[in-house]
Amino acid sequence: MKALSAKVVSAESPGDQIRRLQRMLEATKFLGATLDLRKLTKIILQIIRREVPVDRVTAFTIDRKLHVLRSVVAQGVKDVVIEVPVGVGVAGAVAQTNETLDVSDAQNDVRFYGGIDRLLGYHTRDIFCLPIRSRNGDVAGVLELLNRARPINDLDKTFLNDISVHIGLALELAWSHREVLDRERLERQFKAQRERLIQLDRVRLMTEMLGSVMHELNNPLAVLMGNVELLKMRMEPQAQAAPYIDKIEAAAHRSSLAVRKFTKFIRSPRGKRCELNLPDLLQQTAALRQAEWQLAGISVHHSFENVPVVMANEDDMHHVFLNILKNAEEAMRSSRSKPRIDIRCSHDPASECVRVDIKDNGYGMTPDIRSRIFEPFFSTKRNGTGLGLTIARRIIEEHDGKFTFETKASAGTTFTIELPCHAARPN
Repeated sequence: MKALSAKVVSAESPGDQIRRLQRMLEATKFLGATLDLRKLTKIILQIIRREVPVDRVTAFTIDRKLHVLRSVVAQGVKDVVIEVPVGVGVAGAVAQTNETLDVSDAQNDVRFYGGIDRLLGYHTRDIFCLPIRSRNGDVAGVLELLNRARPINDLDKTFLNDISVHIGLALELAWSHREVLDRERLERQFKAQRERLIQLDRVRLMTEMLGSVMHELNNPLAVLMGNVELLKMRMEPQAQAAPYIDKIEAAAHRSSLAVRKFTKFIRSPRGKRCELNLPDLLQQTAALRQAEWQLAGISVHHSFENVPVVMANEDDMHHVFLNILKNAEEAMRSSRSKPRIDIRCSHDPASECVRVDIKDNGYGMTPDIRSRIFEPFFSTKRNGTGLGLTIARRIIEEHDGKFTFETKASAGTTFTIELPCHAARPN
């Protein structure tokens, strides 16, 4: 290999060396001109195809967690991301061995994977494939050139090896930039969702409160209308008070009708239901309280099984879980032991239900609190409305589920939700 390198250098004139270095500097300048991944991919294609005439160029990055190659640049392929396991195909072999491969007859090479050709309707004749390195020298990806227009000579290989280092650095910076942008976008979405849930919680509490008020108004209206009817039965038809009694009856009837319409409106179904994965929803809801838990020193432990989906309204389930988690927080604020919340999601094949258990290690409930925990407007909190758990239980019952709890003195409380499965248990 050293002898070959010496031969290459001696065959290259000083003018060729200068031109190659100029092209390399120009290419490096272009690669560092943008952090936008789409613009960068176009630049990579232009640089490589200008120096090494091939039909297609693909640049892969390595996903170490999933152990796959994923295309960033895929010339001739629109809206398709190519994924290849490390070790599969020529590109996968390069990622695994960290060696450059020059395959002159791809169809007859045992390392060639023809599945991509069949997927894209392409015919690969030959492949030149080399590793892309990160700034610390590790293999960060693979550069694959397909169907060359002329033989790839030693000068081409030198150029590709040199430029691959700069491509690796540019891609690494572009990916880091994209991750920052994605993280900022997720943080904005997270904040918006949190504010939306808080607002939704307020609206639900107000709705439940109005429903209770309407219920309380309906009772005296019913008494009023009944007594008016009795009064009319005992009055003479021509009595002077008769017209006033009729007006009272009409007004009471209109009020009763308005109360019934309003009650029917606020208790109507809240929204469409869809297939939900409760472990995912639990993690999303728990994330909303993570900052408060860290400040309060509350540790959280998850135990999620592979459970079937349920058919439920996502906002409703967010509301239920958020109220239970807040209740658990409050129960542990004066706990002597280290505060801890355990969240468990499991599948009960016998009842075909998905079960959620949320346990705290607070002091537990006294008998008088235990008997009133779901009572509207009952609260042990200084500024509590006393409607959170009331609404949560009603939501679960509207979803044909069960909402129960167990509590022990000095051992904490466990709230349990059971919802019917919507589909068969996944394999």
